Amino acid sequence: MLTITDLLIQENTVQERIFNIRDIQVMIDRDLSELYGVETKAVNQAVKELLAKLIGILEKDKKLV
Repeated sequence: MLTITDLLIQENTVQERIFNIRDIQVMIDRDLSELYGVETKAVNQAVKELLAKLIGILEKDKKLV
């Protein structure tokens, strides 16, 4: 069971991995994969799939207008 101290340590670890680039908060794919316990390749593939899905939704909405 996680204690408050464990949660605070985890939050600090995440906060240290967030960077501000042009006023946008970003995380490096390597850091995300480490936090989620997967390979970097899996994170990048998920991002590509989500982006393709979003583009499809936006194109569909644009046709409806």
